[in-house]
Amino acid sequence: MFPYLFARPRGQATQWAAGVAVTALVGTTLVTGGEPAAAAMTTVELPSTVLATADELPGGTITRVELTDSLIVLEVADDGLSPQVWTRDRNGTDPAWHQVDGMEGLRAAEGDLVRGSLAGVGDAVVRVPDGAHRVIPDEYQVDRGGRHVSSLDGTSVTIQDAISGSSVAAVPLGHRLTTSFGGYRAAESLIATVDTNDLRHVDVPTGRVLATEDTLCDDSHPEGEPVGFDGRFTLVRCSSGEYSLHDRDVYRPALITYGSGGDVSDSWSLNDGVLIGVSDDIHERPAVMNPWTGVIGYALGAPTSPARFDGHGDLGVFASGDALYAVDLTPVISDVLTVAPDSAAPSVTMGGSTWSATRAYTVTFKSSDADATPDDQYRASGVRRTEARHRTRPRGHDRFGAWSAPFVVGTSRDATAPAGSRTCWQARAKDNAGNLGSWSAERCVQIDGAAPSITSRGLPTAIKATGTTTKVTFRWSAEDKGGIDRYTLRHRATPRGQRTVAWTYASMGKDTSYTKGRAKSRTVCFQVKARDLAGNVSAWSKLRCTYVDGIKPKVSKATMKRWMPTWSDWKSGLVQWHPTFSYAGKDDKGVYRYQRQTKASFESAGLSSTSTSGWLTSTSRRFTLNPVDQACARVRVKDRAGNVSAWSPWRCSNAPADWRFGVERSSAHVTYAREVGIPVGYSGELMINGTRGAAQTRTDRSYRVRAVRLHMATGPTMGKVHVYVGSTRLGTVDTRRSTWGMKSLTVRSSKELSGRVRLVAASGTTATSHLYVIR
Repeated sequence: MFPYLFARPRGQATQWAAGVAVTALVGTTLVTGGEPAAAAMTTVELPSTVLATADELPGGTITRVELTDSLIVLEVADDGLSPQVWTRDRNGTDPAWHQVDGMEGLRAAEGDLVRGSLAGVGDAVVRVPDGAHRVIPDEYQVDRGGRHVSSLDGTSVTIQDAISGSSVAAVPLGHRLTTSFGGYRAAESLIATVDTNDLRHVDVPTGRVLATEDTLCDDSHPEGEPVGFDGRFTLVRCSSGEYSLHDRDVYRPALITYGSGGDVSDSWSLNDGVLIGVSDDIHERPAVMNPWTGVIGYALGAPTSPARFDGHGDLGVFASGDALYAVDLTPVISDVLTVAPDSAAPSVTMGGSTWSATRAYTVTFKSSDADATPDDQYRASGVRRTEARHRTRPRGHDRFGAWSAPFVVGTSRDATAPAGSRTCWQARAKDNAGNLGSWSAERCVQIDGAAPSITSRGLPTAIKATGTTTKVTFRWSAEDKGGIDRYTLRHRATPRGQRTVAWTYASMGKDTSYTKGRAKSRTVCFQVKARDLAGNVSAWSKLRCTYVDGIKPKVSKATMKRWMPTWSDWKSGLVQWHPTFSYAGKDDKGVYRYQRQTKASFESAGLSSTSTSGWLTSTSRRFTLNPVDQACARVRVKDRAGNVSAWSPWRCSNAPADWRFGVERSSAHVTYAREVGIPVGYSGELMINGTRGAAQTRTDRSYRVRAVRLHMATGPTMGKVHVYVGSTRLGTVDTRRSTWGMKSLTVRSSKELSGRVRLVAASGTTATSHLYVIR
């Protein structure tokens, strides 16, 4: 059975042998019709002659034959002995057979090199006839021509002299290979390798990829590796089990599938574009198959069951029985070199963005020569040059300008155009055969013509000055379809009370904030505008200003009535007082908020801890006091920049105690002044202070006391009174005066005392209108 032969584009099936369906290219015409017929295949008989008789051959059974351009190499097996390797000059100058000393088994032969297992050494190459040899690793390849060996090193191939081991070249392949699918084959100065579905030929001296061609491997199994390469023809094994055969000189690939799922490369070898091997049909004859022409040749009169059939050029050699035979391959390979002329023009595909954020953009060009058609197989002559032209419609115009003169381009062209314009391109290509393609469809590029949209963040009305200079930060952002190129900022700082100063300009790059130290009492203003990548510029942003405030505000007013009068609102039946703490501030830019602190005493308690309010807009606080109560407050001011004044002094207000409220009535001797001969012009009641042991004026409960203020009658006949807090005498008040009247007198303690306040007459008569307990 033979391999199935196919070609892409798929042709019609032809029959190579009974029961075997084959699709092949026959010259430049594919066989057409329904069921394939045996007549569609061309069979030729190949003359064979005896090259050496049994008497002329080394003793034993020939198990392998290799043919190079200079040698015939045999592997001969003898019962009970290791295989021997023998060589003979192919060109007849030396008809004798020579044994390769120590070689036990033949692996390959190229040029004058023989590769096999060398006794006691391992895998090696031996040069014939001088016997020079070198041990090489198993994964090394003997390259076509027999001068070099090579090995795979990741993404490159290392080439060495076969015998000396000196480095010849390290050829980068541009992609990682494996020893399974993705390998390589080398022949003289070329390397064949497969990257996914691309067959590449790489020049050894320069490392340059000379050609790239799609393999015929199935798209669902695109991996492949070259298993045969002679410098022109490449046999690629696909991961799917198929084989793709390629000719570097003529575009006519063939797809080969082995009939029983076997391996073509194990049974057949590549020789000058044809497959050579032993047919496994009932005849088992040496055979040569030409996939390009649909011709199969059989060795005429050859015995059955030959050993390996190998060929090189127009000569094939096989062993059968005790003789060695030569076969003339000319009838099969003579048509391999047929080349069809290139008559189709190349085409161009353009690429690149159709919208550009910048004035600069790139147009790409991919020119390709025409593929072969099923009826006219050829390798395209190749693109000689690519030409392009363009025309532009400026911003605001309805029509395009004239086309530019054609000019030569490479694979890409960098260009610039004004913002908002639209430029259209066309391209065409000319090949080496002189075929000139038509202009391609237009590909147009629109340059961004919209200005950015810019937004600036607001600034506070004023900011607090800190030290000699105060940092002021201005922030902004912008939106643009294509992106921002840079920002331009302008700013000014006008001293208070002066004319507005001129703008200062700064280029900000892509920064979106600006910070600068400013002296106090300056009005600082900012604006910014944006420029996009195409050169479109926005308007200036909204004006943003702030005042660097370095002057603290002041408390201009902080008042509250100190002493509440006696009787209060007695007429209404209420015994309460309502002092109001009023305050105000002043600032060069206006007061923003007030903050109060208060403390108070109610009934017998001392002053409370200080209570601090938040920042308020109100300018007063009304307190409610019962008899003997005390309330205190102070205030400070803040401006809009955050400058804060010092606290004002504390302002306090005290409610009195008299014989009606706050004084124990049972202890008080109450009378009118006129009834006791005190002409003070006071019509109210007075409390006559008794002596110790007699009736005393005292408060109705204990208080925490730091001072007591007494409102008392004074005159020529008035005496002294001792002031006690509990059992502790706080002090003595002398009310004797040269004239009659009412006077407020205060006694103080260096520390807080606690107890009832008592008034005890020390001499003469003393009379009290009311008193205040000061905490």
